[in-house]
Amino acid sequence: MKYIFHVILFSVLMLFSCSNDDDGIDNNPGGVITNGNGRFEYSSYTPLKDKPVNIYYSISDGDMSTMPVIFVFPGTNRDADNYILPWTEISKDHQCMVFSIEFPEKYYTSDEYITGNVIDKSGAFVDKEKWTFSLIEPLFEYIKSETGNKNAKYNLFGHSAGSQFVHRYVLFNPNAKIDKAVAANAGWYTMPLFNVEFPYGLKNTQLSRTDVISALKTDMTVHLGEKDNDPNDSSLRTTSEAMVQGDHRYARGQYFYENSEAMAEVSGYQFNWKLRKVPNVAHEQAAMAKDAASIFFD
Repeated sequence: MKYIFHVILFSVLMLFSCSNDDDGIDNNPGGVITNGNGRFEYSSYTPLKDKPVNIYYSISDGDMSTMPVIFVFPGTNRDADNYILPWTEISKDHQCMVFSIEFPEKYYTSDEYITGNVIDKSGAFVDKEKWTFSLIEPLFEYIKSETGNKNAKYNLFGHSAGSQFVHRYVLFNPNAKIDKAVAANAGWYTMPLFNVEFPYGLKNTQLSRTDVISALKTDMTVHLGEKDNDPNDSSLRTTSEAMVQGDHRYARGQYFYENSEAMAEVSGYQFNWKLRKVPNVAHEQAAMAKDAASIFFD
């Protein structure tokens, strides 16, 4: 009997010792967010509580109450776990907290991710509370409550599909608490124009001209790798509307920025967007993240 007890005890101890601790990431579902690397599931935004998102984070040592907050949005693979990796060193170097957000494919289609679920499959516009965009500010408040962070604003970085999320987030949330936004290497864009149908423009959307004026005041950088210029990339959208914007991502980013700037100038609107080109970089999220750090912190 004593032997059996020891066998059971040993088995229980082995079970706990084999818990998942890969890559130094602490599986922390809804617990306190701490310094270091970790992840948790967020489902506290009531309208989307049945579609939780996964958050991978990296927080430097030190007082979290004053650290800048950066949200990172991954590409079409939704690999937030990979996207957090280059930001781990950045968070240490710049005393900040970075949260990489995965909208799981089992809950969110491609359109629900990159266009924010602004329209449904039938083409009808969705109530704003159901937009994926609408989850970000409640998440920010949740992070503040968990960490004691006192910042009034947050920063955004998106690459590829994540860049599509970011630039549309800026357009559709003109009064959001954004400090700086960086939209890197998007495949195609929603132009801030009311004579182009959504999702390539804003025609027939819920947005007003006042909303666009506010969005153009946002400190957003259109962030382009100069070698992200492959017109035959298999993931590049080739609809007629997308091709108007250019043959590849690098051209389309310039088209988006230059036409937005021209529209603002002709209309007399304040224009705070910037264009930043990164030499010798193609469609590489880690290299773009490293360069983006200088946008946020220099």
